[in-house]
Amino acid sequence: MNQIRIGDLGDWDGVVSLLTHYGLPVADLVPEPPVGLRLLVAEDKAEKRLMGCIGLQHFDQLGLVRSFAVSPDCRNQGVGIRLLDELDRHAQLVSTRHLYLLTTTATAYFSGLGYQIVSREAVPIAIQHSTEFSSLCPASAVVMTRSL
Repeated sequence: MNQIRIGDLGDWDGVVSLLTHYGLPVADLVPEPPVGLRLLVAEDKAEKRLMGCIGLQHFDQLGLVRSFAVSPDCRNQGVGIRLLDELDRHAQLVSTRHLYLLTTTATAYFSGLGYQIVSREAVPIAIQHSTEFSSLCPASAVVMTRSL
């Protein structure tokens, strides 16, 4: 049986390994996560293995979705959708009004979930000043947003 739970420091090595597998940024996750980042992990409790992860970095009523990855052997099994649903629930609990994300490969996927492409200039300053936005993701990454 698998579960989604809030990640802890015991999950970091597996999370960093999974994100690195997909070429996603990890520079600001090591040795510890940035302030305001809540990480959710999907795990297979029986096998004690990481199935996927997603992060939400809070900026008052704004959230930056980041560090979203599903283990290759768990793809197309609903793990990603469950992680995104749980992220939405968490975001609403902490009064997040708008979500933003950057992607170089999953624009169609996120469009299908209600995210819309926006220009970098339209992104609030707090998100623009995040390490992920300002230096970790390439300038070619597509910025997307969705209201909650």
